[in-house]
Amino acid sequence: MVILAVEQVENAQTRLRRQQQSVALLRRNGAQLKKAQDLAIISYERGVVPLQQLIDTNRLLGASRSSLAQSRTNLGLIYADLQVALGGFVE
Repeated sequence: MVILAVEQVENAQTRLRRQQQSVALLRRNGAQLKKAQDLAIISYERGVVPLQQLIDTNRLLGASRSSLAQSRTNLGLIYADLQVALGGFVE
């Protein structure tokens, strides 16, 4: 019984670390896409790139933000799993 509990805690900790890394990666990706969007706006306003490129950049940024939001949600769920494995959240 104790071995199973320890295993559940270790698994939850591993999942939490991986999800934290995923959130960090998605944040960096979002920051880079925001820079790309800013450049695309300037380039479009100067007539250097077509509207479609600006639209594509906006779409990519939106998808990145959506992925980050989902990843943060997953992080919260994994944290809750860890707390349960540690004996927390018991009613």
